[in-house]
Amino acid sequence: MASKFKLVLPLLLSGTVAGSSIGAAGADPGKGPKDHRLIVLGALKDELARSKQKLRMTGEDGPYFIRYLVREYDDYDLSARFGALFEDSYQHVRQGAVEVRVGSYQFDNTADDSSEKAFDIDDFDRYEPPMFAPMDDNVDAIRATMWLQTDARYKQALAALHKKRGSRVTKMVEDEKMPSFSREKPARAVDPPIVLKLDRAAWADRLRRTSALFKANP
Repeated sequence: MASKFKLVLPLLLSGTVAGSSIGAAGADPGKGPKDHRLIVLGALKDELARSKQKLRMTGEDGPYFIRYLVREYDDYDLSARFGALFEDSYQHVRQGAVEVRVGSYQFDNTADDSSEKAFDIDDFDRYEPPMFAPMDDNVDAIRATMWLQTDARYKQALAALHKKRGSRVTKMVEDEKMPSFSREKPARAVDPPIVLKLDRAAWADRLRRTSALFKANP
């Protein structure tokens, strides 16, 4: 039998453009040493502003809502079998995610999702940009990563909106007057960084001892 321990320590940075609200989990920029997360947040704000101003295909609706999320985490994986350590790995990862809404608060590309088919043949041809973001605090690289995702999500949102508009013409939909999105006041939050330390040697020893118990009961 195997004993396994997995720990993920996340950091979340987010920003939205609807009413131009930006929120972040980061340090107070006026206190203490420079927080590298503020560099990432600054890159997100700059790219959000550019997308809000320029992201629009000719003859099509522009986005009315964009959400950026960067998730940074430390991933520890340790496993043992019958008293021996089999895995002891660590990786530091950044991932970016983008949500784009096209249309209006009343009716957008997410409308009637509950009635959508779970499978769509068009999904096979859909381009999916990489979700991994650069580990370096390189503003240009971070913005390029988010731009690729924004462009892809915008085009997917446009395609979905056209399908839903066509569907509304031919199908009866319950709660047709229910809005797709609600208007809320912008919220800003800044949390101090939390440093969690993991004693990998202690966990490795614990897994060896725990998995060794199965020697008596294989």
